[in-house]
Amino acid sequence: MSYYDPLRAQTIPRFHERDIRSYWAAITPPATSLNAPLPQRADYVVIGAGYTGLNAATALAERGKDVVVLDAGAIGAGCSSRNAGFVLPGTGRLGFQDYEQRFGEDVAVAVQNEFAASIHHLQNIAKGVEAELQFHPAQYLRLAHTRQHVAALAAQQPLYEPTLLNPEWLDRDALIARHPGLAYAHGGLSVTPAYSVNPAALVQHTANLAEQAGVVIHSGVAVIGCTQVGAHWNLSTSAGDVIADHVLFCTNGYLPKPLFPELSQRHLPVLSSVMVTAPLSSTQRQALGLSAQQLVMDTRILKYYYRLLPDGRLLFGGRGAIQGKNAQHPRYQRDLYHALTTTLPMLAGIQIEFYWQGWISVALDSMPRVFSPAPNTYAALGYCGAGVAFSALAGRRLASLALNEPLPPLPFYQSELPRFPFAQFRRLGQWGFYQYGRLRDRM
Repeated sequence: MSYYDPLRAQTIPRFHERDIRSYWAAITPPATSLNAPLPQRADYVVIGAGYTGLNAATALAERGKDVVVLDAGAIGAGCSSRNAGFVLPGTGRLGFQDYEQRFGEDVAVAVQNEFAASIHHLQNIAKGVEAELQFHPAQYLRLAHTRQHVAALAAQQPLYEPTLLNPEWLDRDALIARHPGLAYAHGGLSVTPAYSVNPAALVQHTANLAEQAGVVIHSGVAVIGCTQVGAHWNLSTSAGDVIADHVLFCTNGYLPKPLFPELSQRHLPVLSSVMVTAPLSSTQRQALGLSAQQLVMDTRILKYYYRLLPDGRLLFGGRGAIQGKNAQHPRYQRDLYHALTTTLPMLAGIQIEFYWQGWISVALDSMPRVFSPAPNTYAALGYCGAGVAFSALAGRRLASLALNEPLPPLPFYQSELPRFPFAQFRRLGQWGFYQYGRLRDRM
């Protein structure tokens, strides 16, 4: 299979995800949309039927706007249906200390409260269908993977006290008592609220809500080109042309480079890989000491993350290949399996039943943005692989921006996504960063 690469391909193929066999696709019936005839004109065209695009479209439709959503793949074809199902109070790669150092304590507290608001937003979306979405309260647990990381992680606990989050520090003894199977557990910071979810079911439910609000969703319709003519956009698609008054780019890591080159230069598509094991035995689950209510991530530069699924399997994820052409190389699955069995030694020899990859969007300064890159043009991206909750709220904020409504005075709403210097060398820089990260993580 030829794997789509947003920095190499001229266009995004229709149903580019068709041959990707994820665990979520295996347990979730495929989404359907009405796919009425493509209109020749719309007030707002949203490119991307993921969490951001669907939430933005719903908010616009609720305000009486004529909204069309286009996606080259199925509904939620990218990260929105293939992520790990971690609903976390945060996004990007910045912590409280980073925001405090850059913007001051008041802004840092407000940022964390916005992250908490993103959790509450998903609670409202899931209300009444929690069981169908496997949407359950959880504990987000950050683990210090070396003794040297303990002090820095422990220092974050008091910083979160003034926020709506609930921080708890667990020392090594407490971690081992609760979770005896964790090999790298020198200390841990627990934060709530957090949730676990079936991401494919969540994006399908979000699409249903959008259609109920009057949004028309077209899956399998690739936007091939877009040209701004005066105050309007002319969009060329695989199903015909559309004129739009406003365009919202909600593609995250899947934005084809030629579609909007100026926007493409402002982020780096990065492959993330996920594997799911065969069901664990009761002995293995007892030795592991994790429940389906824990969402675990470590303090590595190139982080590993994992969770026990409701059916007793273990999901484990980390970074993958740098270029799409190498995505299917067996070494990356071998490397991730080695990381799994090193992190959780009692699972040595366990069978892997699902393995897949997907593109996330990384910002130069590790902070996502909701902004307008051109007149009548709006974009939200750069979640850095931690966007299940925030990307949904970001969609609502993006709709407000498109309606010329004020946004909260937070840094990711008040500035543009910065351009990558020497953007043509982003992959080379990524390779260098990975080498540095692996060296630091081993140390």
